[in-house]
Amino acid sequence: MTDWTEKAFALIVEVTKQVIVLSTAVITLSITFMKDFVVTAHAGRTLLPTSWLAFLLSIVAGLWTLLATVGAQHKAAENSCTPDPYAKNMVGPAVVQLLAFAAGVLLTVVAGWRSL
Repeated sequence: MTDWTEKAFALIVEVTKQVIVLSTAVITLSITFMKDFVVTAHAGRTLLPTSWLAFLLSIVAGLWTLLATVGAQHKAAENSCTPDPYAKNMVGPAVVQLLAFAAGVLLTVVAGWRSL
């Protein structure tokens, strides 16, 4: 594996892990402080659980991305070739992860804004 490919895969894994950790943290904190976060806002009561689902989808897609990364590296090692960091089986779940994370953040911010 070339140096740039190793760095690409390391970056993919690191970004994926960071987004998984952030999604988990936002879910945990928003559940912990939910009664302070949405006291009276009815919209917040529906937006916040929807954001949790988006974050959960982000976590699942992140795990899928990590597994696809391992699979791509293993397959390339078996075939004695360089793995492709842009393979569809990795890019697809990575895009889903990042879009779901962005949706979760947006929904959490909107829920907080409406509870003011």
